[in-house]
Amino acid sequence: MKLNKKGYMLVEIILASALAFGLAFFIIDLVIRLKNKNNDLLVETLITTDKTIITNKLMSYAKSETKNFACNKLTIIGNTVKYKDEVIDIITDYANVGELSCSTVGGKVSITIPISVPQMPNKDYDITFDYKYEIGDITPPTCTITVSGTTITATFQDNDGGSGINGDATKKATINAAKDYIFTAEDNAGNSKSCSLSVVNTDHDDGYDYVGAGTSYGWCTCQKNNSSDIIDATCGTSCSCPSGYYAKYTGNCGIKRTCSSGWKLTGTTCYKWRGINYYCSSSEYTKASNDYCYKINK
Repeated sequence: MKLNKKGYMLVEIILASALAFGLAFFIIDLVIRLKNKNNDLLVETLITTDKTIITNKLMSYAKSETKNFACNKLTIIGNTVKYKDEVIDIITDYANVGELSCSTVGGKVSITIPISVPQMPNKDYDITFDYKYEIGDITPPTCTITVSGTTITATFQDNDGGSGINGDATKKATINAAKDYIFTAEDNAGNSKSCSLSVVNTDHDDGYDYVGAGTSYGWCTCQKNNSSDIIDATCGTSCSCPSGYYAKYTGNCGIKRTCSSGWKLTGTTCYKWRGINYYCSSSEYTKASNDYCYKINK
C-alpha cells in the first residue's frame, strides 16, 4: 500500500473523510429535526394558549349575559375573535380559522371555531365550547295581538329572568285578505309561542233605512146656509163643520200617511238611502274596515 508524505495510507484518509461527512450530515439532520420539533411545540403552545383565553372569555360572557348570550354578537374577522365590540383574542398567524358555528337552544350555548395548522394537518385544534345554564329557560315568551283599523301589531315578551326575545319584540301586518294571520315569538333558548288572528269578509245590506209612515188629517170647506160666509175646517174621514155651516168641499178629507223630511213614502212605509251598511255577520268578530272583520284567537 502506498503511503503519502506523512506516512498515512490513502485508504485511511478516504475512510476518515467518509466518517466525517456522515457525522456532519447526522448532526445537520438532527438540528433540522430539533428545529422543526421546536417549531411544532411553539405552534402547539400558542394555539393552546389561544384556546384557553377564548374558552375562558366565552365562559365569562355566557355567565355575565344571564341567559342572554347572543350568537349574532360573536364574530370572527380574519384571526380576530370578538364578542360585541370587544376583542376576545387574536389567534396565532400559524393557524387558519374556519367558519364559526354558534347556537343557543334549550338554555345551552354551543360554539365551535374550526382551527387548522398547515404544517400539522393531521392534528385537531378546533375550539369547542358548551355551556348549560344552571337553570335553563324552558318558559316560552308571550305573544299579544292588538288591532287598530287594518294594522295588526304582535308584541312579544319573555318571562322575567328568561333568555330574552330572539329578534324584534314587535311585528306588524296589514289586513288585506280573508285568512289567518299567525305570529311566532321565540326566545334565545329556543322556546316559542304563536298567536293568531282570523279575518273574514264583511256582510252588507241594500243601503236603505225603513220606518212606518205617520198619519195626518186633511181639510175641507164649510159654507154658511144662504150666505157666502166660507171657512176651512179639518177633517178625518168626513168634514166636520160648525153649527149653521154645511160641507161645501170635502175632497181633501181622509187619513194621510206622512214621512219626515228626507224620507220618501211608498205605501205605508217611509224609506231613505243611507249608503251600504257593512257589518260582521258573527258577534265573535269585530269590524276592521268595510271589507274585513277580525277575531283574535285565544
